[in-house]
Amino acid sequence: MVKAVFYLKGKNAQHEGNRLLMASKMIEHGFEKGAVFNLPDGRVEVLMEGPKEKIVQFHSMASRDFESWVKAKAKDHKTVKEQIGNPGVKFTSPEFDDDLLVHKLEIYGHSLTFDQIYKGVDVYKDLKEQMRENSGVYKDLKTQMKENSGVYKDLKTQMKENSGINKDLRRAIHKLNESQDKFHGIHEKNTQVLEELLIELRN
Repeated sequence: MVKAVFYLKGKNAQHEGNRLLMASKMIEHGFEKGAVFNLPDGRVEVLMEGPKEKIVQFHSMASRDFESWVKAKAKDHKTVKEQIGNPGVKFTSPEFDDDLLVHKLEIYGHSLTFDQIYKGVDVYKDLKEQMRENSGVYKDLKTQMKENSGVYKDLKTQMKENSGINKDLRRAIHKLNESQDKFHGIHEKNTQVLEELLIELRN
């Protein structure tokens, strides 16, 4: 048995879910001891204990398949993009050191799961607080809608009144057009009579 450590690097290496994913894959592949920690410098530290060949194989597989592991658990493309990032999560080469302190994965897995739960509780609290704040906005909006309903009624009444005015206006315009037509008719007749009179006077 040997002990090894390698690191995940990248802008999104410490994205929520990456540690739990790595730990679950280690358990899935038969490792009994190991841990995954977020470091202050942005890296993720992966500790393992087991046969050297098995550790090397797991590291190689994780380096190659990490993105596909994320995709298999992700709900949509956006989640994958957020969890992996660009240019993605990179794995350093494993370093073997028998002085490394490696805990049982079972214990670490439970603590990691509880950590995720606590984060979820915090998110729930923030969401609940946000909902309370939004309830005030909703009440104000509801009040505004009630006030606007009165304005809407007045506007509707005004439009009805204006519709009557519009009808009268259309009638007046129609009569004016008729009067203009009559005037043009009379004017044409008068012009014709004058032309005939001028012809008679010339003769």
